[in-house]
Amino acid sequence: MINTVIKTDPLGAFSGIKGTKLQEACGLIPYFIQEAALSDPLDATEAFDMLLESYGYGGSDMLPEGAGEVLEDGTFVYPEDPDLAPMVSFVIQGEKDTIEILVFQYGYVVVRDKANTHMTRMD
Repeated sequence: MINTVIKTDPLGAFSGIKGTKLQEACGLIPYFIQEAALSDPLDATEAFDMLLESYGYGGSDMLPEGAGEVLEDGTFVYPEDPDLAPMVSFVIQGEKDTIEILVFQYGYVVVRDKANTHMTRMD
């Protein structure tokens, strides 16, 4: 059985904004995440590929190009830009690994586990 935990404003960076508004700001991304979670991905790489397939409009991994860094707490840091906190966090507890999917403003999505971190933009 697949267990998914959803947290709105996991870092407390959006005080004064209702959790439902943060979820709404994610658009259709949670539906793509749900489809990936129901497919029981083995790791972040497989979940990332499933997410892009569900999205259906292309996309690629933005992090290998050196386009910023995702800190351990989930903050996205890019040189000379303000840090971004995730609006919503989805944690998928699969049989093999725990996979975290973070959704940021501007449609940025991070998929990570202990060994891998992938990022794309889904707009």
